[in-house]
Amino acid sequence: MKTVASRPRDSHNHRWCELLRSVYRMDKLCQFFGFLPKNVIDAHAEQYHLDRYAKKIYFRHFIELAALTLIGEKKVTLRELQSTTKNRRAKRFTGMEPVALSSLSDYINSLDTEALAKLIKTLVEKFGNLLTRREKKPFRIFDTTWMTVTREQFPQAVHSGGGGRNAIRMGLRVGDEVLFPDLALVHWESTSDNDIFENLLDLKKNAQITYIYDQGFTKLPTFLDIDTSGNYFITRMFPSYSYQVLKNRLIIEKKDSLEILADQEVLVGADDNPGQGVFRRIEARTREEGKELVFLTNRWDLESWEVCDTYKLRWRIEVIFRWFKQYFNLNHFIVHSMNGVLAQMLLIVFTYLLLLLFHRALNGPQKFSFIETERMLRNLVDGAISGEPPPSGEEDVEVMLHRLR
Repeated sequence: MKTVASRPRDSHNHRWCELLRSVYRMDKLCQFFGFLPKNVIDAHAEQYHLDRYAKKIYFRHFIELAALTLIGEKKVTLRELQSTTKNRRAKRFTGMEPVALSSLSDYINSLDTEALAKLIKTLVEKFGNLLTRREKKPFRIFDTTWMTVTREQFPQAVHSGGGGRNAIRMGLRVGDEVLFPDLALVHWESTSDNDIFENLLDLKKNAQITYIYDQGFTKLPTFLDIDTSGNYFITRMFPSYSYQVLKNRLIIEKKDSLEILADQEVLVGADDNPGQGVFRRIEARTREEGKELVFLTNRWDLESWEVCDTYKLRWRIEVIFRWFKQYFNLNHFIVHSMNGVLAQMLLIVFTYLLLLLFHRALNGPQKFSFIETERMLRNLVDGAISGEPPPSGEEDVEVMLHRLR
């Protein structure tokens, strides 16, 4: 029997076809919004009296509108939000009636951020229930980032040098191995990392959580609070700390990229410092660049190279910051009040968590990257709003890939 050689299939396009089929089997965008039941959102609106005086803008409709617009648009503006409310296809997902720009602006400026934070907590709990035991790691990582703004629009923000620019500071905390954000803060005034980080701490007695942060957080009394509460920390040691070596520990090296120079038990802080305590100091040097790094921790159970490896998790929060700025355009604020900026940032965190949940539900036997899921969902939103038919085969996928690139 004569066999006919089959045409080799483009594995990359085939992956996209599988992704498309998976998405459309889940009833398109309904699955994306289905991770937070409408009755939960409505319960939040009732608890905080968000819809008591509403005419056209209701809480549930607005956050669904914001999530849809954040996913579908490269740059979210008030005008883009208004444009989405006028789209009859978008109304299928948001239930939102067309509204004026001024109404949208007033709503965001007065939006109850506590209700948004509570919604984020609900999503975090939902996400945590999906994690396997291996994925659940008692880590809390926090960091800050600066977002430059104009002085004309934000005169109350911190002055950041020449060029007529001010800056707003954002603090973010992420947790567990998959590192989903669970707390966000905004600061306008000239606030040090110490003030911001203390607001990001959530010390629970004997929770055995490891807090990971950079050397911008320098308050030794807080380090001691973490230690005495039955929790842990790993940080870069601030250069100006005074310390006394009590004991040199045995050095065990494993990582080829890092040379451990010292592993010591030290007394950190002057005698009159209320945060004086006995901690572990690890000094290391990168083999390629010769850069010296000094770590401070109260994790006595880990090898020195394991402490260095755990600290590397901190860099993942930089990836989240970059994602917020590059894909959700965090640097562009659609309102100019402190409450409105915090509301916009919480909506971004909310949408990011929805995207994480969607990504996890989407992945079956074939694993798709987070960026593949985001691009596919963005294309799905564009198609849903514009009325384009869904791609059905690899030729359609080629067109879609060209547009996404």
